Amino acid sequence: LAKYRSIPIRKTYSCNPVEFGWQNRAQNKLRVPMHYVLKNNKANGLGKTALPYGKVRIFQDDGKGTHAFVGEDWGKFTPPDDQLKLYLGQAQDIVVKRTIDKSEQQRIAGNLYKHSIVVKYEIENFKKDPVTLDIGENIRNLRNELRGENSRDVEWELGPETTFPGNADVEQSRFDKLVYSVNLPPHKGTGKAKKVIHKLHLILNNEWKGR
Repeated sequence: LAKYRSIPIRKTYSCNPVEFGWQNRAQNKLRVPMHYVLKNNKANGLGKTALPYGKVRIFQDDGKGTHAFVGEDWGKFTPPDDQLKLYLGQAQDIVVKRTIDKSEQQRIAGNLYKHSIVVKYEIENFKKDPVTLDIGENIRNLRNELRGENSRDVEWELGPETTFPGNADVEQSRFDKLVYSVNLPPHKGTGKAKKVIHKLHLILNNEWKGR
């Protein structure tokens, strides 16, 4: 069995109400799972063959010359150039509150409307280190959350009230899902953490009134 000692592994923090759910729905707080992510490619010394499906046990150096068990997860079959994501548990020291800040309709013609939606995320990092949080939003599900179940594809555009820095993450986003990465400052001292607020503004086009 080959050993690979220098493979870059990223620890990620993510939230998405559809994929990961709510920590406390009544308080609009999202779950924030932690993952280790590695890419099966040549740049990382891998990529020659697919990584097989199987249980992965995760250890880390405990600073005393031995290794401490962190957790385990089932790794998916990972072809070359794909990435493997291993679940580590839920972060208790990153708090994300998601609310709908605006939901307005504007008539285009007949029964067709534009629907303007602003989703607000209030984020607090209680860790002593800065972290990056990936915030995901499934646009079809957001439309259905506000307007009721609808099987039609959603037509949308990004609105001017969006405050996320830069563009959506290309690898994680798709036509009906957006993922933005947000850098969070470390928590200094005790008490409240610095609150970071971002907004996602979406304009849904060609929506029927009452749907």
